[in-house]
Amino acid sequence: MLDEAQDFGAVELAVILGAVRSRTGVTIVGDLNQKIVPDADFIGWDQLAAELGIEGATVTKLEIAHRSTRPIMAIADAIVGDASTAERDGAVPTFVRAADDDGVLDVIEARARAAIQSNPDAHVCVVVRSPDAVGALVDALAPRLRGVAAVRRGYNKEFVFTPGVTVTNFRQVKGLEFDAVVLVEPTEAQWPDTAQGRRDFYTLVTRARDALDFVGTGKPAALLGRAIDAGLVTVAEEEVPAAEIEEIDQPL
Repeated sequence: MLDEAQDFGAVELAVILGAVRSRTGVTIVGDLNQKIVPDADFIGWDQLAAELGIEGATVTKLEIAHRSTRPIMAIADAIVGDASTAERDGAVPTFVRAADDDGVLDVIEARARAAIQSNPDAHVCVVVRSPDAVGALVDALAPRLRGVAAVRRGYNKEFVFTPGVTVTNFRQVKGLEFDAVVLVEPTEAQWPDTAQGRRDFYTLVTRARDALDFVGTGKPAALLGRAIDAGLVTVAEEEVPAAEIEEIDQPL
């Protein structure tokens, strides 16, 4: 079985299939909506079967989304103009515009705490676009969630698939899934309304199983803005953490 076929070129696929004695029983799986390698020249499913000489190959489209809830898939389908059927209901995703970076951390912390309180075995993924932002975010979140959940960096073979919070960049989440996903700074610069931008955003959205949230200090990207206008995403106010009782009685 060959997965993520949309990110392989025809020559690469021919080489891989040339390594097997028989193509009987060969299954090639992929999703063009999740094509994140622009340079890979995927020629389409029917053309692929003909080009590779796979006689009697059948192209089948899966229409039921088993991973994500209906509200999450509604956003994903709207991004790429597709239609699917999700079997599970769930919470409507939210977008929170924070006042500053500390406000962003407040929202991430609140979302992580809520996910873990709902499901102690939850794996929460916090996604940023650039890998350069991952380390600082791990350092900022770890003390906030100490005693609640482990906070770690997700990168290549360093991924840990146990309960907790993983902070990573977009390129690392392809093919993975998480109970909850929080996307940081969903701006137009990060997620442009282009063919590739829509595929990237679709890929990100469909990583979430049960909960999906967006938080940032700037204006949301057009892709997210349209979902908000369509009522697929709820705009929430920034959450202010409750003060500890002893703090209230302390002198200024």
